[in-house]
Amino acid sequence: MTVALTGAHYSLRAFVIVLASFLVIADALIISQIYQRNIAELETFALNEAGLFARLVSQDLTRGDYSSVEHAAQNWGSSNTRISSISIITTSGFELAGYAHPTPPTHWKHFDQTITYGDNHSATIHLTVDTSHIRSFLLTLTGQLLLFSLLLALLLGYFLRRLAILPLSKEIDEHLRTEEKLSQIARELKISNQELESYSYTMAHDLRTPLRAIISFTQILKADSADKLSEEDIDHIERIYHAGQHMNALIDDLIELSRISRATLRPANCDVTEIATKLLSRHKRTDAQRQITCKVQPDMRAYGDPKMIERLLSNLIDNAWKYTRKTDKPEIQIGMTEEHGIKHFFVRDNGDGFDMQYADKLFEPFQRLHKSTEFEGTGIGLASARRVVQLHGGEIRGDAEPGKGCTITFSLTPDN
Repeated sequence: MTVALTGAHYSLRAFVIVLASFLVIADALIISQIYQRNIAELETFALNEAGLFARLVSQDLTRGDYSSVEHAAQNWGSSNTRISSISIITTSGFELAGYAHPTPPTHWKHFDQTITYGDNHSATIHLTVDTSHIRSFLLTLTGQLLLFSLLLALLLGYFLRRLAILPLSKEIDEHLRTEEKLSQIARELKISNQELESYSYTMAHDLRTPLRAIISFTQILKADSADKLSEEDIDHIERIYHAGQHMNALIDDLIELSRISRATLRPANCDVTEIATKLLSRHKRTDAQRQITCKVQPDMRAYGDPKMIERLLSNLIDNAWKYTRKTDKPEIQIGMTEEHGIKHFFVRDNGDGFDMQYADKLFEPFQRLHKSTEFEGTGIGLASARRVVQLHGGEIRGDAEPGKGCTITFSLTPDN
């Protein structure tokens, strides 16, 4: 937003400069028009005066009374302050009469008027008119117009700044203060999360030692004292042992979730088909007694962290493998669809499924939609899967129906 404010300042300055330039050009045009009008009026005045003088002295010129013409020229010149000089010249170049003002003007303009007299005789009146008053007027007008234009541009700039830039500046200041507060909160949250992750990770590791001792001693107790214990006592020992094993698996999953949360993505093009095939083959080797149909769509590729995508698919395939255990003809299908340029991968099974009214709990840690006596697990696997998808900027969802299986669909990045 500071860039926007700087841009607004530059735009305002540019506007004021352009406006001032436009006003100066307009002033120049106005002054030019006024000058032309004044000169036209002056020319009309000079020619009218010369015409009157010509009619006045034409009879004197016809009689050859040049002294009267001279006297008339002196009277005409001295009685009109605008006239600077008068000179009446015949066609042969002889000056019949003349007049010159005692103080020569600094600015003037010449006008000529022809006089006809006698038998086809003619002379020319050369009239010089003082234009200093026009220049003085135009200089004063120019100063006034320029001052007015400058004040107008500055006033418009000031009001525009008050109306547009100052509110924007206040908004940016408020935004920066809010941003700083949010940054401070984010830093504090980051520190808190780091401390919490470190605490959780350390606690999980520290729990392993006493947990191993509990599991080991229950096995020793059962092996060494089985003949001395009642069936109820042995059942209690078995319960302790299985609870310890469950807690150990829970710790492993928590550590795995923590690792995923703290992981740095190293995205690359990866073969989803190859990863899924490898994971299914591993399940078939470790659980060879099961007859399960596995279908993997060929040529599935994605852009993401290969190790993370393998963890994601491993959790989803583990779930599908587990929840098809009670199905007569279990089937797992891994495929992909594409919509609006985004690839949507899915892992589908025909296993136990779940009620969609609990779908909002599906990807939450420690949330299980089946009893632990029906299917083992810690409730962390799908939470880890969701975290991987979130790290890739994608989305994940589940669709199911009790007794008819489940489909987990996920996307990664828009260009996956």
